[in-house]
Amino acid sequence: MSLHVILGFLGALGLVIMAIVMGTPLITFIDTTSVLIVLGGTCLLLVASHGLDDSMSCIFEGLKRILAPGSAPAWSAKECRRAARVATSGGIISLVMGAMGSLIGLVQMLNQMEDPSKIGPAMAVALLTVFYALCLNLFLFVPLSRHYIQAAIQAESSTSHAS
Repeated sequence: MSLHVILGFLGALGLVIMAIVMGTPLITFIDTTSVLIVLGGTCLLLVASHGLDDSMSCIFEGLKRILAPGSAPAWSAKECRRAARVATSGGIISLVMGAMGSLIGLVQMLNQMEDPSKIGPAMAVALLTVFYALCLNLFLFVPLSRHYIQAAIQAESSTSHAS
């Protein structure tokens, strides 16, 4: 993995975490309901859309390829393009799940208007689902999709040069 990838990823992640802890404890940003909606919903819908094998290989093989280049066998351009489609779908699904979680939290919030002490947890669901969806998309699915598209282009160019 190239240095600019590591620095960019860690730098962006570090800035997000630093922004969080400068204003509140990190634990404030942990909400089980929001995690279940975004992570669980994204994984399940990704499997429903692309199947278990394609979904798992896209994510886990992609992370292995990015974090430890050369540790996995080379894929054909067709396999890379399929994995790029899965990663792109994962990004879209995660954002939609974030929007859905936001709506769920807002409905819960409106349902609790008579008891102000119950508004906070519902608002946390509404906001944190969007936050988690954006993080999942930006820190996982966008880099995976980009990696697979580049790998497909390289596979196609090496195939055309070999012919």
